[in-house]
Amino acid sequence: MSKRFLHQALIVLMVTVVVAGLMIASAFSEPRWKGKTLRLCIVNYEVPICKALAPEFEQITGAKLELYEAPYGETFEKIMTGLITRAGTYDVIGPSYDWLGPMVPFLMPLDDYFAKTPEIPLDDYVPNFLNRARLNDRGVTDPNGKLYAYPFDGDIWVLYYRKDLFDKEGITPPDTWEEFIKVAEHFTRDWTYTPGDGKKFFGTGLMYDKVYAYIGTHFTTKLAAYKGSLDPMTLFFDENLKPAFNDEAGIKALSVMKELKKYAPPGVMSWQYAQSKDAFYQEKTAMLVSWQSVGMGANNPAESNIVDKWWVAPMPKGVIRASADGNGRSWAITSDTADPDLAWEWIKFWADYDRMIAVTRSGAGMDPAREAPYHDSELLKDFPFLEIVWESIKVDVPFPVMPETPRLFETLSGYLQSAVLGEKTFKNALDEAAREWEYTLEDAGYYD
Repeated sequence: MSKRFLHQALIVLMVTVVVAGLMIASAFSEPRWKGKTLRLCIVNYEVPICKALAPEFEQITGAKLELYEAPYGETFEKIMTGLITRAGTYDVIGPSYDWLGPMVPFLMPLDDYFAKTPEIPLDDYVPNFLNRARLNDRGVTDPNGKLYAYPFDGDIWVLYYRKDLFDKEGITPPDTWEEFIKVAEHFTRDWTYTPGDGKKFFGTGLMYDKVYAYIGTHFTTKLAAYKGSLDPMTLFFDENLKPAFNDEAGIKALSVMKELKKYAPPGVMSWQYAQSKDAFYQEKTAMLVSWQSVGMGANNPAESNIVDKWWVAPMPKGVIRASADGNGRSWAITSDTADPDLAWEWIKFWADYDRMIAVTRSGAGMDPAREAPYHDSELLKDFPFLEIVWESIKVDVPFPVMPETPRLFETLSGYLQSAVLGEKTFKNALDEAAREWEYTLEDAGYYD
């Protein structure tokens, strides 16, 4: 095992160990919430890290964790069901930022808690992550709104590529989406390292699953790149809040998506994060646009065959360079919780800088939503690619946040799949999606 991964393994183990100072303090005082239980509803891939952190949280607070989980594509519905029934099922939920709109009526504003907790430096949090949790009473992003969630996961897409193969063949990472297509075509062949070795190889992995965090993020990055805007409202709506993604930029984005499918492995229309990551790790694809967590594990020989054979580059550009986060996560406190102070302790616990770094190192898939970690010399020593990740964060284009966001983008994703599969023309698919968006927004009273 390399020194890097020995160090990383030790850090992961330390996540579950109570720091000495806290152990000493607890010996002299009974934790305030001893015997209490904090109930969390989270995505299933967050369960291992929450379980690993549970003993330390209990040592500090006295409270145990009770975890409710669901696969990513089902978590929104699970959370909403618990909130709408007002059964007091959850104290803390872990929604994606773009889910927050319809949840606002069931959440506690956190402004007063943040004001009383100066050790959480909100000015160091990436505005695109933090401000999506700042909403008005209707559940729409508003710079003057209340803060309803704490961003604990700052996801962003970057371009991963097989540096060993690129160097061997004298190819530079693509700077534009047109170049990306050409490079993907070049690497799609029946061999990986030596002509005739019989190893089917593809130019790129793709996540075209119908869950909008996947195919919707692919579309958003390209729509922004060709439309020349990082403002989600400008991307998807006109000045009257009528859908505006069915334009030339939208058609161009879809044409790139369909062309890239030619150079991807079979089955990508149902691929999510895990399948695309594994294909890259197992030497089946030359490129992949995906989240930071791909890079956090790519040099781990226990799961990757491409140790020290890869690197990252900025996202390709159209008119401008644009990236997207897709499914960054947050912690929010429900208005039905019996003990909001205990729920706030969970947020404070996650906001601790050293713990944030340890969670990042663990490879659990929770990436910093603060700026400081991306300049942390010790973290960069082991994960130098994070410097380039920071550049992608600067060109992040998020999904708009409003109560209708999940429904709107679920609708759009179905039409995106139809267009990529050739079942509809690009224009027809986008026009039909736009009409459904307009009906939804009209029913919600946006045009009254």
